[in-house]
Amino acid sequence: MILSNKYKSVIHKYKNLYSEFSKKRNKELIILSLLLGAGICIWSLMEHDYIKKHGLYTIGIAENLSGGGGGFSSTMSFRYEEKIYKKRVGLGDLWFDYPDRQFKRNGERFFIQFLPHNPKRFIVLDIVPDCIPEAPPEGWGILPDCPGN
Repeated sequence: MILSNKYKSVIHKYKNLYSEFSKKRNKELIILSLLLGAGICIWSLMEHDYIKKHGLYTIGIAENLSGGGGGFSSTMSFRYEEKIYKKRVGLGDLWFDYPDRQFKRNGERFFIQFLPHNPKRFIVLDIVPDCIPEAPPEGWGILPDCPGN
């Protein structure tokens, strides 16, 4: 089928319009993605600070350790008011303040700081020393120290 020059120019015009629309659309999607990512980061940092200011403390246990070259993750579980809470955390998470940033074994105990009204929101802090056997069911208001320290 042979198209006349008139139809060829119309087709060419619409191809150019579509190309310009696609470029503009891609720019908008990139800007929207960047804004959304920045918003999520800001919200996460604000929540992290909120947990630091208003959270209670308890003992969490690292379970289901997995990972390798890309980093390690674990399921952290803890008890608060006779209910068990679990959440998968990775070493790169904002919810991980443990300075060593390394799980060594399943069953390892960590201090957890959590929100009492939403215990699934928590931060992993540091390894629990052996001198602290367990946490009270209601948690602690301040991070406990070993007796005699």
